[in-house]
Amino acid sequence: MKNNQPESKILIIDDEPVNIRILSAGLQNEGYTVYPVTDGRQAITAIKELMPDLVLLDVMMPEINGYQICEQIKAEPNIRDIPVIFVSALENTAEKLRAFEAGGVDYVTKPFQFQEVLARVETQLKIRHQHLEIQRLREQDRQRIEQLQHENTQRRKAETALRQERDRVQTYLDIAGVILMVLDPQGKIVLLNKEGYRILGYEEGELIGQNWFDIILSPPDRGILRDLFNRVIAGSVGDVGEYENPIITKTGEKRIVAWRNAKIQDDTGNVVSILSSGQDVTERRIAEQTVIDSQEQLELITDKLPALLAYIDAKQHYLYANQMYAEWYGCAKEKIVGLHVSEVMPEQDYQRGLPYIETVLGGKEVTYENTTQSVVKELRAIRTTYIPHLDEHGQVKAFLALVEDITENKRTEDALQQYATRLEEMVEQRTIALAQSKEQFETILNSSSDVIIMVGADGMIQQTNPAFERAFGIHRHDVLNRSIASMLASSQVDDIMNTLYDVIQSKQPYRIEVGMCKRDGTVFDADMALSPIAEENGSVSGVVCSIRDISQRKQMLSQLRQTLERQVELSTLKTRFIETVSHEFRTPLAIIQSTSELLKRYYEKMSVEQREQKLDRIEQAIQRMVDLLDDVLAISDTEMSNVQPRPTLFNLTQFCADIVREVQTQTNETHKVEFVSQGECEQAVMDQILVRNIVIHLLNNAIKFSSPSSEVIFNLGCDDRQAIFHIEDKGIGIPEAEKENLFLVFHRAMNVGTIPGTGLGLAIVKQSVELHGGTIVFDSEEGVGTSFTVVLPHLFLTPS
Repeated sequence: MKNNQPESKILIIDDEPVNIRILSAGLQNEGYTVYPVTDGRQAITAIKELMPDLVLLDVMMPEINGYQICEQIKAEPNIRDIPVIFVSALENTAEKLRAFEAGGVDYVTKPFQFQEVLARVETQLKIRHQHLEIQRLREQDRQRIEQLQHENTQRRKAETALRQERDRVQTYLDIAGVILMVLDPQGKIVLLNKEGYRILGYEEGELIGQNWFDIILSPPDRGILRDLFNRVIAGSVGDVGEYENPIITKTGEKRIVAWRNAKIQDDTGNVVSILSSGQDVTERRIAEQTVIDSQEQLELITDKLPALLAYIDAKQHYLYANQMYAEWYGCAKEKIVGLHVSEVMPEQDYQRGLPYIETVLGGKEVTYENTTQSVVKELRAIRTTYIPHLDEHGQVKAFLALVEDITENKRTEDALQQYATRLEEMVEQRTIALAQSKEQFETILNSSSDVIIMVGADGMIQQTNPAFERAFGIHRHDVLNRSIASMLASSQVDDIMNTLYDVIQSKQPYRIEVGMCKRDGTVFDADMALSPIAEENGSVSGVVCSIRDISQRKQMLSQLRQTLERQVELSTLKTRFIETVSHEFRTPLAIIQSTSELLKRYYEKMSVEQREQKLDRIEQAIQRMVDLLDDVLAISDTEMSNVQPRPTLFNLTQFCADIVREVQTQTNETHKVEFVSQGECEQAVMDQILVRNIVIHLLNNAIKFSSPSSEVIFNLGCDDRQAIFHIEDKGIGIPEAEKENLFLVFHRAMNVGTIPGTGLGLAIVKQSVELHGGTIVFDSEEGVGTSFTVVLPHLFLTPS
């Protein structure tokens, strides 16, 4: 607190004790009277009772947040003039705007520099005291009008204070994380903060007086933006709002900046300068373009598929459709997303397909056929396949709709059926008519792209078409009078032969998916349509089998499903990684910042022991960050196959004992670790890095998830083939439902509460064990404890 500033009371509202301690200690040292409040519900009562001169308010509070508290303060007439400065870890612009809309006068982002907080506190208190002083002076103006000399003195002091305030404003601009600048009516730079110089690549002061449009903007943009700027200065254009444009740095690099502008006017309303705030969004735009390119690649692939393809959510709204699907139903591709299925499909088709949609929403794949009219009113036969897309809990979150135009297949089947009927009518004309019919039949067989096989009632092949030779690699004459069973996959012979006999008995066509066997023994998936050949007397003399290779289509569906699942998995893993690493880094960074600030301000006042304690806290925080980075790098190297075991000869017993001492030292010996080694473990050939990963993470978990002073048992056993590591604790245990996913990256059990961790430790253990060719098992009961047993193969050398 400055000597010429009256004594001030400051109320701190924050649910984090460490923040209250740091702020209270610093402000009290400056001579302020500080009152802490940790419960947001008591804040308004405390303000009314204490009537503080300023409030430092945290945003993230339980039950009632800082915005709500501030709005209540501004709604009370007797306390509404008390300035409120928000102190929060929320950094985005929307949160800051919300704070000012709630009535805050300033916003400080955590982790904070205390000098910054102090400067803003002093500024707001000075403004408040000046405001109170002005009110007092107005009341006394009638009695002090003759004291002109005194008033002139006060005016000079105010001018000095104004200059000081201007210097402080420049300081605020310099600590801002965005470009802040002021342009005069000619477009010349009159003020630019440090961040602006950093992004533009110039030395401080180098751009003052330079024309912004000539120096920074690229030639194609100069004319348009200069014209817009001139119209704003002239008053013919109101607020410009937000916009983006490229800028050119001193090194010639192009950066994209998002701008917000405000006009600065004099007392007569004339625009005297423009204040601009710019945020560098180059990396964000590059990332967005990468996502767009990936989407365009996916669309290019799906649009080239010879089928209708759509991706539909569980509420039957389109999430995606390829070009062929949109054209079939007469919709624009960009407008079909978000529509309900019933809004796109004809009513009759939707009602016919609704039972199958309900089936796929129940989690089952389903295929059905029907006839419909395309957008050009042509009657077409289609086959629709619905494939469910399940989430991690086995629930259907969406389904894939694959629609194939099978009109030509149907026409071929109908032609074959018509031909079979025609044969019955021509039995009496076995001469010329029979030869003519045979010629027609041969034409159909030879022109069909599908494999066609005529099979007798006994299942023996009577005739095939040329497509048969191309599909199976067997000359058609070589299969005549052979059973069709010889062309089938061995596992399906009985089912297909029974189906063949059912067609003969029922005299009804049938369709089935089968596995067909080529000459070289390879099996491919095929769609087989079976149609009976009826005689005049009503008997069935044989069956016409139309076969189409669908292995490529099934492979395409499988690849597409895997691609979609992989995209969802990668997105989830990325989000979880960012959240975990951000959370784990924030706490040690805050400790380092606050502790270093205290050392900087009170170093001379601290004892040697106090200094060492502060430095130990910084070292522990740094070690925590290093351990986290080591874990992330270990996971990354393993998943990228960068790690290969490198066995060396060492004393395994001494190695494990050293790790035990290291772990106990890091935890300040809050737990007792009982280490016992049995067998010949003195000379082992193993990978020390992998063994250390296994032992140190299992010991750290045993200590972290058990109560202080409890015992952790570590038994090491060796024989001539392997080493057995057994680590047991009496901690919180693992819930039954969590055991299946225990070794997954970033997975943490639901009962860990606020115990810090990243979910990487056991994943690293599992991968290290597998790289070493070993095994790991565990046994745990919630509330009782957990034990892990690791078995690693190794070589022992007998001492000479």
